[in-house]
Order: sequence, then structure tokens, then C-alpha cells
Amino acid sequence: MGPLWDDPPVTTTWRSGLELWLDDPEGEDPAPETSHPAFAKVAPPEFYDKGDEFAPFGNDSGSDMLGNVQDWYLDGVTDDELPRIVMGSLGDWDTEGITDGLWSGDSDVIDDWFAAWGSIAAHHVYHETNGVIAAAVGQFKVRGLLDPVMRRAGLFALAVKRGSLDDGDLRYPNWEHTARARAGAEAVRRVLIAAPVVGSPLHRGEPLPTGLDRKALDALGGPAT
Repeated sequence: MGPLWDDPPVTTTWRSGLELWLDDPEGEDPAPETSHPAFAKVAPPEFYDKGDEFAPFGNDSGSDMLGNVQDWYLDGVTDDELPRIVMGSLGDWDTEGITDGLWSGDSDVIDDWFAAWGSIAAHHVYHETNGVIAAAVGQFKVRGLLDPVMRRAGLFALAVKRGSLDDGDLRYPNWEHTARARAGAEAVRRVLIAAPVVGSPLHRGEPLPTGLDRKALDALGGPAT
């Protein structure tokens, strides 16, 4: 499987214009009122808290990425272009130890990476993981939908985060924030699964699912992995 950003672009005839839901440019925190209604319907309150480090936009990487996503849309980036822009920006972060292809969605890559880096895996991957998660959640917040490539990248970033937390459980069993970190990751997973995907039936206006049953996952483009 090649890198996510090299996948063929997804096309849709659903939108005739670019509807953007943007936060206050003066620096106010994100809010339901400045978020797409489809996002506001499913996002928990902590998603709007820039002081919650376990929420998508509450850490430095996530906050910066949300601002970038909004700026890119204002500059004319389209939904299917966003994954390429996001992944390209991560190269400028110069994160030590991030192997080529980590964000490709190939499970062998992440397994090999954790095996090689072991105890310092979480340290090296932390910022990029948070950035990818914030980009996926941010697209949903701004546009009320997810490009399939962006959704897959976000769910894969959650798999990376779970690997980091599993590694941390073994090496730092007394870390006091474990429960909050895992709850934050699960909240992101639920929101990404609930997001309408470009080209799916839900993207054409059908109601959002209320649960995570098999039928709902199929309609959204496949299971969360």
C-alpha cells in the first residue's frame, strides 16, 4: 500500500460551493456556533477546549494544525487536496525518528516502528500523531465531512496513539493521565466514524448514525481500524 497522499483523488458532484465554518480570527476558542452543524451534533464539549491536552485541539500540535486547516481552506484548498497538504506540512516538523511510510496505513510499518523504537516511541511520534488527528477532526469541523483519505489517516493516527499508550502502560504503569488519554482517543474515534465521508450516502444529506453498528460503519466507508 502506498502513502495515503498518493491515493487517486476522490471526486464528488455533491457541492456546488465551498461552505466553510471558521473560528473567530481574533483567537477565541473553537465553539459549536463556529463549527459545521454536523460536527457540532456529535462533538463532545472537550473538543472545543484548547486547554485540554487530550482533546484534538488542546495540545500545541493540534491547535496549530486546526489553524492551518482553516487557513488552507481560506486559501482555496479543496477537500481532496487537504490530505496531501497536511502530510507535506509534517515534513517541515523534522520530527526525529519518524520513518518514511509511518502514515501509509500499513500495519507492518507501525508494528516494526514500535519494535525498533520501544520506550521512546511515544516521545518521537507524539507531535505528528496529534497533528494528523487534529487535521482529520478539523476537516470535519470546518466542512461537515471527511475526505476518505483524511479519514483513513486520522484513524491510523489513532492506531499509532493506541500503540504509544500500550507501550506507556508497560513502562509507566503509574501514569496518572492514562484514563483521560484513552478516553480522549476513543472520543476522537467515535467522532471520525460519525463524520459523513465524501461520496457516501451520508454525504448526500441522510441523517447521521446514532451508533457504531455494522450497517452504519459500512455506509461510512468501512470499519475503524
